[in-house]
Amino acid sequence: GAGNWGAWSAASDGLTIDLTDPAGTVLINADAPYTTSRAVTLSLSATDAEGTPITRMRFSHDDQTYTDPEPFASEKAWTLTEGEGAKRVSGQFENAAGRWSADATDTITLDQTAPDAPPAPTEGVPDGEVDADGTYTVTWEAVADALSGIQAYALQEQVADGAWEDVATLPGTSVTLSDRRHATLYRYRVRAQDGAGNWGAWSAASDGLTID
Repeated sequence: GAGNWGAWSAASDGLTIDLTDPAGTVLINADAPYTTSRAVTLSLSATDAEGTPITRMRFSHDDQTYTDPEPFASEKAWTLTEGEGAKRVSGQFENAAGRWSADATDTITLDQTAPDAPPAPTEGVPDGEVDADGTYTVTWEAVADALSGIQAYALQEQVADGAWEDVATLPGTSVTLSDRRHATLYRYRVRAQDGAGNWGAWSAASDGLTID
């Protein structure tokens, strides 16, 4: 009643008005085009133009149904939907003001099927027509892979009915060889690897070539 004013209180924590949605990115397996496993890793980033902290995130396979919000992190383990083919993962990120980002999306192709075995290779020359100093070319037919294509072929040789040994891994369908052993039989087999990394079965062995 005497009119005396007391001291001011401490200031409130304050309120920042944020009218801008955050933005983020989602990368599946570091933006790889293919995977052989449904278990993948999401690499995540998010920013806010007003500097408001990013607090939570949520994810979806179909941009319709989202997981429950969880604390923001830079990585998350994720399981793709069943069945081979193109897969989509979307993420949304929330800032401390309660604003959610638009969908950040990445895609990857799930390929779990190995390519077929090629037909048996051929040496391209009749038996006994190549001497130890000569050359010959082993060739084979290309095979296809509908989901991820073919990225490589592995060629092995068998010397005188011994163990199979690696000769080359290459994208093409032929290898030229030389410096073979005199009076020795060489056979060859090949297999294909698709773009996702699946190796197919070995082909049947070639008829073989005996060096003159």
